[in-house]
Formats: sequence, structure tokens, C-alpha cells
Amino acid sequence: MVATRHYLHACVVILLISVSARSQQCGNCKDIPKIIEFGFDIKVAEPNKEASTENLWPEWKNLFIIAQVVGTQISKNEGNCIRLIMPPSVDTGDVELLSVGGETFVNLPSNPLISADLSKYGNYVLTGAITSNGASCQLSVQIQTACSRKTVVTAQTSFSLSSVAGNVSSIAQQVALQLSPLAEKIKNFELKERQAAQELSLYPVNWEEPIRITVQKKLLKAGESTSLTIEIKDCDGKVLAGREVFFSETEFEGFRIPGTIGGTISPAKVVTDANGIAKATFTLKGGSKEAIIAAHSPGKDVKGCNSILFGDVPLNIKFTYSGYVTFNYEGQSGLTSDTSDKTMHHYYTGKETTSLFYRASFYGEGSGAGDISISSIDGKTEGTEVPDVLETGSFKYMKSDFWKNTVICNCASKGEVTEQKMKSTSDGELKNSSITFSYDDGVGRINLDIFFNTSNTASHSASHIPLQSSNSQDELHWPVNFDTFTDKSFKVRKEKIGNRTRYTAEGEQSIDLKNLHQSGKIKMVVWEE
Repeated sequence: MVATRHYLHACVVILLISVSARSQQCGNCKDIPKIIEFGFDIKVAEPNKEASTENLWPEWKNLFIIAQVVGTQISKNEGNCIRLIMPPSVDTGDVELLSVGGETFVNLPSNPLISADLSKYGNYVLTGAITSNGASCQLSVQIQTACSRKTVVTAQTSFSLSSVAGNVSSIAQQVALQLSPLAEKIKNFELKERQAAQELSLYPVNWEEPIRITVQKKLLKAGESTSLTIEIKDCDGKVLAGREVFFSETEFEGFRIPGTIGGTISPAKVVTDANGIAKATFTLKGGSKEAIIAAHSPGKDVKGCNSILFGDVPLNIKFTYSGYVTFNYEGQSGLTSDTSDKTMHHYYTGKETTSLFYRASFYGEGSGAGDISISSIDGKTEGTEVPDVLETGSFKYMKSDFWKNTVICNCASKGEVTEQKMKSTSDGELKNSSITFSYDDGVGRINLDIFFNTSNTASHSASHIPLQSSNSQDELHWPVNFDTFTDKSFKVRKEKIGNRTRYTAEGEQSIDLKNLHQSGKIKMVVWEE
């Protein structure tokens, strides 16, 4: 159990700067496919130990580890072109997960508690089922898209239940080889899906070139208008026709997408033509000195998941740098223990999940001398309606504990069972943050200081004691740091795009231990005018 909030945050920072895992870019749009690894649905009846002359229970139990071994074989076969992700445990309230022989089996993706939110963990799902026909077992494995659950590739094999214990690796390798080369099959699937539906995008947010907005005039007087051109391309550079483009504020996957500030757009919605282009008119409203034209285009990606492209351009704003930053972090840990002594039998299980999402668009001035150093702080610039940072974010925390104490001493309370359960949750909305990004001769650094207003709830129940609960409000501080000196997974690229310079800073980290799963990703794109 985490002792204090501050201790939790310190752990996050250490993980972000200490774990260095960099993979080559093998998928479409430089996006490595991330596959969520679930257990297989075991539809083989548990052997009856008393009724059977042959004890197949140990063999049957091994069926539950085949999924994990299949995932290991896929990682071995595909190298750095596939990333397997173990999903966090799902809080099922009072419903305990299936446990056999002290082992708890992972959730299935068909579980309605998690199936609607799979895309936050990965792009694709590894799932399957084991059925039986007499003494023969059949394993069927599928790779499916995370949201639409469309099957990409399948594999099957048969085996005897009596031979499982010493044959798990061989069974797993048979289906893993049928799936291989998996990265290439996924890539071809995405391209075919794209060809079948031109409005799809292969990547949820087009970082390589967001919606491009070109205005005829960037300096306007109050009440004056300018024509503007919207151009939308996918991350692979292909124009997107038939995309609806909006200019008002909206929300996407918990993120606030800012709308146009300081004026009005006519029409309020446009649709791109065969060349991926649409046109509109912006008018600076009376009393406004500055403005930002912001556009977004919602849709679906090839995995059937919600997708959005966005972009913005300033008017009457003297600036050197503009850009985007997004950061997401998810962590999950669990513990199961069983301790016995002469007087008491103790059993404890615990689960903890943590997640954070943050996105911002920012503007800042600099020297424009080639190297870059910007610092944007939340809040409106004095004398203008345009903030330095247009941002949104959320924080979630959940922990569930279960204790079961059995008295076994020879006394009046012999055999008495006491059960205790605790659960605490926190949800937070962004209060403010500061962003610092610097780059000099190949060396870069990002610092985020994110603050959330949080609502906390806690409950405790035990045998013979009424349920107790409490609520509180506080502020949560989450510091995030990436540095090319200390984090080998963090890279910054400097490129010349036309008459502008683009800096792309990104880093990832992922760690999976027996009782711990942590993962985080940050990306920042800065344009120098």
C-alpha cells in the first residue's frame, strides 16, 4: 500500500528517467503495434480427482499458462517490431477472480468491464480459447483490433490433455509460427483497411503534420476577415477526402480540444474535397486583439477506435515557437500472500491501478537563434484573451485490499473467520501546469509540473462491523521529467520543414515485474517560426 501521495509521485519520476527501452519503428506511420495480452478462455472441464483413474488435474492446470507462453514466443519471433502489453487488473467489486491452486488467472477481453476501453492499453488484442473433444484439446488463437474486434490473423493447433505438462512450449510455438511474421501481417491489414475506407486515418493523432491551416492575412483589425485553407493528410502523407472539420471546443477521450478563440469561423463546419482541402473565413470580433484559429476532425482509425486530427494557427500574435505536448502514464500493481502460524491463518490480496493523461497546445517567444528554450506557464497572458497553454488532463487512482483472517486456536473462538475489505479511489481534473522544453546541439529536456484538483473516497468493511466510508478533497502534484542525458529512450529530432524548423521530442518506458506493471509515454512537437 502506498504510504503517501508524495511517495507515489517519486516512484513515477524514477521510473520515467531510469527505464530505457527504445524500439525500432516497424509499423505504419512509424507506429509499433501494441498487442494487449489476455489469457485464453479455458472451456475444458476440470478433471474429477476422485472419479478418474488418471489424475489429469496438473495437466488441466497447465492450460492456463499457455497464453503467457504464446505471448513470449511472439516477442521472441517478432523482436522489436511488436510490443506486448499486459492489461491492468479490473476491479470487479465483490466478484473474485477464478483461482486454482493458488494461481489467479487473467481476465478475458470479452469481460464487459474492460472490453469498451481496450484502446487505452494497445492497438490489438491477443486472445483465444481452448476447447475439448474427448481426450483431444483444440487451441484457437486470434489477433483482433482493439476497438472493432475485427480479426487480423488466426492460428490453430490440437494436442492431448494428457501431454500438456511437458509440452506447453511446443504448443505455444506451433501457433506463434502460424501468426508470424505478425508485424508484417498487421501492417498489410492496416493498409487494406485504409484502401477500403478513405476517411480512416492510420494513427489517432497526426504528429508528423497536424491539420494545416493557412490564412491569407495573419494581422487583422477588429471586425476584419481573412480567408483560410484547411489541408488534411494522414501520417503517411496521403490526403484525406471527405473529412468533416469543426472549429468549436470539444472533448476527445477525456481531453479538451480547444476551439477558436477571439473570433468566428464561417461556415462552422467544412468538408475536405478530393485533395484533402477545405476553405472557410475567419472574422476577428470587436474588442479582440489576438486570436487562435483551432480546427479538429473526428473519425475512426483502422482499429475501429475513435480518432481525431487537430491543428491551430495564431493571428495578431508575435511568437517564435508553437507546439503540442501529450503525456500518458499507467501503472498497476498487485500482491497475493498466504501466511500461516499456530494460532492464525492470514490471507491477503491487493490491487492498485494508477493512470494519468495530459495534453496541451502552447505558444512562446524565443530568440530564434537556432537553439530553443521555452517555458510556458498556465494562465492568460496579460492584456489578451489567448492563454499561453491550452491544456486538459485527468488523473485516476484505485486500490482494493482484501484480508481474511481465520482463528484456528483451541479456544472459544476456534474457527472464527474475519473478513476485511478496503477500497480507495481518486479522480482528478487538471488545475494548472507548467511546461519547460529546451534543446541545444542534440541534447533536450522536458519538464512538466502538473497539478490536479482531486476527489478522494475510501471505504472499509469487516465482519460484524458496519461499512465505513470517507470523502476528502486535495491537490495532487505530478512532476514529469525526461532528459536525453539520463533517459536513453528519450530522443529529440531537429528538422527543417519548408521555412520552419520542427523539433520532435519523444520517449517511452515500460516495465513488467511479477506484481508490477508501469508504462508511460511522452511526445512533444515544437515548431520554430
